[in-house]
Amino acid sequence: MRIKEVEDLVGITKKNIRFYEKEGLLTPGRELENSYRDYSEEDVKRLRVIKLLRKLDMPISGISDVLEGRIALPEALHLHALLLEEQRKGIANAQRVCRLISDAGTELSQLDPAHYLEEIRLGEENSTMLVNIHSRDTVHKYRESVIVSIVIVALLLVLAVFLIYLNASGTLSTGLLLASAAILLVVFVGVIAAGLSRIRELKGGEENDLGNY
Repeated sequence: MRIKEVEDLVGITKKNIRFYEKEGLLTPGRELENSYRDYSEEDVKRLRVIKLLRKLDMPISGISDVLEGRIALPEALHLHALLLEEQRKGIANAQRVCRLISDAGTELSQLDPAHYLEEIRLGEENSTMLVNIHSRDTVHKYRESVIVSIVIVALLLVLAVFLIYLNASGTLSTGLLLASAAILLVVFVGVIAAGLSRIRELKGGEENDLGNY
């Protein structure tokens, strides 16, 4: 199909399509008779992928890496999301300083650049500090979850040994021993599952909370 059809299908201008070709993101075939570009359905699909990734603000170099298979899409988007988060924090800090200058009614002749550059630096430091505090808190919670799980498992093992001792001494019947063992096994599995669930919850919270800083 011709470039005009592709333009209408994908919603990308001819100029942008040509640009993506120039950057090596798209290589359409050529008609034998006149060497006109002949875009395939695969080219259209590729352009839609490019359009999506550009809407997500991914740079051309990053899109090229994805399309050429140098990096998997999930990994590329994960790294890009981290970059966007850093940019978001930088923008928020810039907005804060803009409001400080605007609210103060400072004219250019009265502007003290050094003061506001320091404000920007302090904002960047505070953002980093908040992330570090959050990371330490998360590590502490991880440690707590692991310790609690280990203590409970240790107590269950001690109880299991005690029950075996009672059975060996004739105080506890084999039937009761097996029933008790089944109960302990259920509790053991439950503790392990709860511990793993808690760790996953903390990990998920850590990722979700990135947007708060």
